[in-house]
Amino acid sequence: MSDLITSLQSDLNTAQGMLSQFVGNLLQVSGPVSISGEELMTPPPQHSGADAADNTALVQQNTQAYAEQLIGTFKNMARIIGELPHSQGTTEEADLRISKLQAQSAALHQEVQEQLSIAETKLCQVQDAYATVARAQLDNKLSLASGVEGV
Repeated sequence: MSDLITSLQSDLNTAQGMLSQFVGNLLQVSGPVSISGEELMTPPPQHSGADAADNTALVQQNTQAYAEQLIGTFKNMARIIGELPHSQGTTEEADLRISKLQAQSAALHQEVQEQLSIAETKLCQVQDAYATVARAQLDNKLSLASGVEGV
């Protein structure tokens, strides 16, 4: 489920980035437009008939391409949302499932604690064994060294 949520977050970030980029690009290629009929501070540049038609065609093509990309991303997001598990049942059933999961978690926690205790005991035994071996090795080397000095 976390993979689905990660995919959904990624698609959402992609859609946000696409929207920002698309709006910026469209603002670059389109001319200024009066929203409520006020006079524009800088009048739009006057294009000849062919340039204006080319610019309009470019804006329409870009808009169509951007819309198709966004629709593809949104369809993918809808597919991911459809794959997410749905909550079923009443609140009481959910509470019962939560209680069971908490009991299961407590039992597993207890088992892990027991295994940890066993592992710590074994670790102490192994450390003691290594300490014994190290002491024996040291004593052996010391006895050999003192035997060599006495000769």
